[in-house]
Amino acid sequence: MATGRRPNINDLHLENTDIQISNRSNIITNEFKETNVAGVFATGDVTNALQFTYISLDDSRIIADFIYGNRKRTINNRGAIPYTVFIDPALSRVGITEKEAIDNGYSINVFRLKVAAIPKARVLGATDGLLKVIVNKEDNLILGAHLFSAESYEVINIIKLAIDNKIPYNVLRDNIYNHPTMSEAFNYLFSDVNKK
Repeated sequence: MATGRRPNINDLHLENTDIQISNRSNIITNEFKETNVAGVFATGDVTNALQFTYISLDDSRIIADFIYGNRKRTINNRGAIPYTVFIDPALSRVGITEKEAIDNGYSINVFRLKVAAIPKARVLGATDGLLKVIVNKEDNLILGAHLFSAESYEVINIIKLAIDNKIPYNVLRDNIYNHPTMSEAFNYLFSDVNKK
């Protein structure tokens, strides 16, 4: 059973500094990953950020931009954050859920596709699962996605890119993809027959 993780700050001897720590034992930082002590930054699992390697990578970009750049990168403008639970098949998610979209007043279309309909899934012999994408009816922009399929951890990155760059779902639908690949599922997923 896994009940969560705590930041490993014991050997940092922060009690000898003025760096603030939350009641959950993580180092408190601002939107630039800077602690309350000017010029001292914290990144990764010792902060209250999502505990993913790629978040730490992006944290390092934010810090580099703060020190060497124009201080435009922050934790507030890094875009949608995809994640995957590496089970079989993998479960990947990005953006908001159908319920969150409705609760926030969006008029939505929900596209669903059984993984068995994807040629690459049949080639892999991995036909279990479902793809679900929530789209704003007003502007055709993708609000969120849940992919429960083989290689969903790759495909979810395309959806993240579309969300962050305001690419309408029909652009993904009409794109030409290598065959056979899981990404070509967008050609099928976003057809009107799969719209709710």
